[in-house]
Amino acid sequence: MSGDERSPIPAHSTEAFSRMVRANGKAVGFLGFVIDLTTRMDKTYDQITIALQKLGDDISDQGDRESVQNHLVRFSWYNRKVLYENTANNFLTYVAELFEEIINRHPEILNSNEKISYREIMQFSRYSDLRDYIVEKKIMDLTHQGVDDLRTEILSRYNFDLFPKKNIRKRIAKILERRNLLVHAYGKVNRRYQDRTGDHSCSVGERIRLERPMRMVGFLSRVAYDIDGRARKKFRLKRSKLPYSEIITVGAWLDD
Repeated sequence: MSGDERSPIPAHSTEAFSRMVRANGKAVGFLGFVIDLTTRMDKTYDQITIALQKLGDDISDQGDRESVQNHLVRFSWYNRKVLYENTANNFLTYVAELFEEIINRHPEILNSNEKISYREIMQFSRYSDLRDYIVEKKIMDLTHQGVDDLRTEILSRYNFDLFPKKNIRKRIAKILERRNLLVHAYGKVNRRYQDRTGDHSCSVGERIRLERPMRMVGFLSRVAYDIDGRARKKFRLKRSKLPYSEIITVGAWLDD
């Protein structure tokens, strides 16, 4: 199964996947709330206007009023930006938390030739705290890499392929590089982005064009669901039953 294929609605997942679903649900729900609010505000204004006209009030001096929905359309790129960033960040957090679960389940994975300084060791009086620090440091190192480097390291160290299919890797890389532009460059395309993604649909200095956010939510949900199932099986991770509300939510995204 790949991130572009339809997936069965899951009943179980890791805790990491469940947290990602909840976080994405809140991000999508907030955008839906904003859209609903603008519609209600326009309807309320129109109702008040009609009521005042019936009472004989002269409202001609109010001038032309731009609807709240028009404002929403005018700022649509920024609405997409917020959901795009949140969803991409939630996916990265999912990957980090998944591998934290894996390492906690199989601490022997940490055995390697990597070194830790004496100064770092002396910060902790208990071995468990030192171990937690090493795990956190390792996870941070992993998730701050590019997609190809991240895949290569996890494949070589844990014998687990995050993104087996090339088309999935390319799309993930583009999503995360766009996320970096939004966070660090006001969403303006630079040569680094073009070199890393091969995407020249926008010129350097031009604001990046964002795909429909819900399409991205669906894609990343399918990718995460695929990773989650394979990781649970390979590393014998604890399964948690998804609440009904999360099953319905992720089911809609997986079928998007």
